[in-house]
Amino acid sequence: MTPSPSVEPRKTNLLTDTDHLSPEPASATDLRPVSQEETGSRSDRQSFSGKREAEPDRKERNDRIGSVESSDLVKPVGLIQPSAQPLLSVRGLQKHFPVRSALGRRTGSVQAVNDVSFDIYPGETFGLVGESGCGKSTTGRAVMNLIEPTGGEVWYEGQDLAKLKGARLKNMRSNIQMVFQDPYTSLDPRRRIGYAIEEPLHIHRRGSKNERTERAMSLLERVGFRPDQYYRYPHEFSGGQRQRIGIAKALALEPKLLICDEPVSALDVSIQSQVINLLEEIQQERGLSYLFVAHDLSVVRHIADRVGVMYLGGLVEQAPTDELFGNPLHPYTQSLLSAVPIPNPRVKKERVVLSGEVPSPLNPPSGCTFHTRCPFAMDVCRSVVPERVQASPGHEVQCHLYAT
Repeated sequence: MTPSPSVEPRKTNLLTDTDHLSPEPASATDLRPVSQEETGSRSDRQSFSGKREAEPDRKERNDRIGSVESSDLVKPVGLIQPSAQPLLSVRGLQKHFPVRSALGRRTGSVQAVNDVSFDIYPGETFGLVGESGCGKSTTGRAVMNLIEPTGGEVWYEGQDLAKLKGARLKNMRSNIQMVFQDPYTSLDPRRRIGYAIEEPLHIHRRGSKNERTERAMSLLERVGFRPDQYYRYPHEFSGGQRQRIGIAKALALEPKLLICDEPVSALDVSIQSQVINLLEEIQQERGLSYLFVAHDLSVVRHIADRVGVMYLGGLVEQAPTDELFGNPLHPYTQSLLSAVPIPNPRVKKERVVLSGEVPSPLNPPSGCTFHTRCPFAMDVCRSVVPERVQASPGHEVQCHLYAT
């Protein structure tokens, strides 16, 4: 079955006010709209939805697939080099949590992550999406070895992180840091925020005390705070401010890769745009790579260069962002995109409604794990696990509908 051609996304035109990025507007990051002369040609300009300007017939096309609108801020041109080697390569990653009886006997396992493979290139943002409980956050934690993988390989600059222990793992983690979903629980309420930012430098023995303090104040200023706010406690800040403190803490060791575990899911929409814009600016300045875990498709569409879709612990589809939103192939991806509302009451689109409930990862279905809810399920889907098929350059899908 030949996949349909890619669909161009439409441009959005909503401007986000960023004057209140911090309590002190003078320290806020300048997020003014960028002119064509500053950003390059028309094909290089992108909006908050993460898409280039589309062709004249973009409205008709996108009404069919239901693109997401947000704001009119410009996404910087990516840093990815086509010939670059992957910064991070994940191959066949698995994480199973044992289930034990009251007597301590193992009675089964929760298959949270199953055979997940993807690459992240220097300067790239790889988005990981899916419904709650599909294994997105577990994948991010297993990549960083915060939880030990059950199987698979995680290669970073020639080293398998899954096999590193002790001092070698500690040293490697200085290159990979994490921004957690809940910034309040990741900050010690009894410590000043300056100490929280200095703590990674202290653990890895970077610089003298004065140098660490100077570094912490510099990072606070970079994320929109005054240096004197170094002495305040976490409870004195709002949720968006605490998330920016978490970003500053993750940047303390100058990592090459940030794993962002739903960093804006608990924030208001206006605050989300501030945090996302900050992440993008820092990526441009430092050449960082992001593994961005989220369930908000509008955010992922804006920030990600490539997107992977997870269902019940497996990666069912991955593709460049434009390609995935314009030409979704897997029935589950089509269902996700059809659920995105269109901000136009006069436009109606066809919903792909799934039947049944998500199966338990304690006892996943045989064959394709999606066959119990798939409207196109065949007999082969119930018994044979589908292979990954490259439908187009960079677009992989795991579905029998596209098997050759």
